[in-house]
Amino acid sequence: MRSSWATVLGAALCLGGCAHGELRVVRLRGVATTPLPARVRVIRSERDLPAGQEIAWIEWTGDDGDFELSEMVTTLRETARALGANVVAMVRIDRVAGAVRVVAAALRR
Repeated sequence: MRSSWATVLGAALCLGGCAHGELRVVRLRGVATTPLPARVRVIRSERDLPAGQEIAWIEWTGDDGDFELSEMVTTLRETARALGANVVAMVRIDRVAGAVRVVAAALRR
């Protein structure tokens, strides 16, 4: 279990640089690891959130001037996949004083 957590953390740290921001991952306790999914669906609205098991929360924070939506979505997708999730749902997007913060839930369906 520790080696898979180290892999996820390493992937998250590497991917954090892709979207020019800071990436934080909080894996929920008691969630068993699974093989990596082939595909991760990205949902951009909390109201479209499908039923499933939450396995982690992902928070990406960056400078609004360097913000690239496609890069940030790729980072969220790849981080969720490394966690074993097949859905990542952006549940909150904040823009304040030149900064952007995205909070997403990683789910397994």
